[in-house]
Order: sequence, then structure tokens, then C-alpha cells
Amino acid sequence: MSLNQAQVLARINDIRRRHGAPALVWDDALARCAQDWANRKQFVHSTDRQYGENLAKVWSFEPDMRTAIDWWAKEMDLYDYERPGFNNKTGHGTQIVWKNTRKIGADDGVLDKALNNPPDPAAHCIIELTVDAHHTGHSGKSPELAVPQTFHCISRRVDVAAGLANKGT
Repeated sequence: MSLNQAQVLARINDIRRRHGAPALVWDDALARCAQDWANRKQFVHSTDRQYGENLAKVWSFEPDMRTAIDWWAKEMDLYDYERPGFNNKTGHGTQIVWKNTRKIGADDGVLDKALNNPPDPAAHCIIELTVDAHHTGHSGKSPELAVPQTFHCISRRVDVAAGLANKGT
């Protein structure tokens, strides 16, 4: 595996710091979930909904997590801080800087060439994130429902609209 946990965590936490969000900690259980998903060698999101999940496809012979993280963070340039809420153009970015996200696990792998269109060499990068709470709409407050402490690799996405830290610093 080419993934460097310390580099991934440092890059994500640098982005979070610039958005006023607290640092994340690495979670081995989430990394195993990401690894399980990467081992499928398919570029498709899980249908599970307990964890946040970011995917990126990088056309390369080697996975490039830094490029993927930077792509996701760049989405925040499109975020409307005056009218907060989820949209498909900023979903990966908000997932990274949501202030209530606490843990992260990641993995990367090479996609099955036969499943690519076109069938070029491609790598994919997967990040799984957990938060302290679930939230299904934007109320201007932090979510209040606690995520269970026992994590299972069956659910991977949360709605991130309300938990954004303020842009700046």
C-alpha cells in the first residue's frame, strides 16, 4: 500500500485548520473499511449511510491521495457560506471540513482496468470519516445525535450540510 497515514492526516488537518475546524485523528477501523472498499477495485460509492465517504479517481499507475484531497478541498471555493447546505458540487469538500467530523481512515488502490471507461490505468483514493452526530437538515446548529462508538463497515455516508466550520483563518 502506498498510502502514508501521517501525510494524509497532516494534509486533511491543514485544510481543516484553515476552515477553523478541529484536527481529526486516525481510526484504524475506518481505514479497514476504506481498504475493504478499495479491494473491490470498482469506482462506485457504497450505498451505506453511517460514515462519510469520499472517492476520487486519479488517472495514474499509482494512487495519489494528495491530489485527491486537494481536489476535494478545492470544492470549498464553490461553497455558498451565505446559504449553507448540501449540494453535489461541494459534498466532498464539506465532508472534509465539517467541524463535527472527528475521525478518519483512508486507503487507496488500483482500479480494475476492465471496468474503466476508457480502460486506462487508474487508481482510486477512498477516505472514510466519522462524526460525533448525524444531521439531516440545516438548522444553523451542530448536530445533536451521537454516533455509536461501535463502527461497522456497513454504512458510510452522512449528510454534512450543517456541520461546516466557518470559512477563514
